Amino acid sequence: MNNDKYSIQRLVSDLECLLRMSVEAESSLDGWYIFANEIEENIYEYNLHEKIPEFVIHYLADADIRFKDKVYSSSQDTEMKRILSDLKGM
Repeated sequence: MNNDKYSIQRLVSDLECLLRMSVEAESSLDGWYIFANEIEENIYEYNLHEKIPEFVIHYLADADIRFKDKVYSSSQDTEMKRILSDLKGM
């Protein structure tokens, strides 16, 4: 990632991309987590954790749970979409 300036808008874009990444097999979790870890590093490096709901950090850590529990996955994805909509308005 280009970290010259990691803004809320860039975070939203990255999270939308992550949301679109399909985790259909357990083996695809590795790629998902690599990208999620990069996003989380940027969140803390650019102090965005102070401007976003804590849910975002939990979402970045819970892909394995969402993979195993489709109901949980659906509710988390719905909440993430709502948060992304709110962040777009910032």
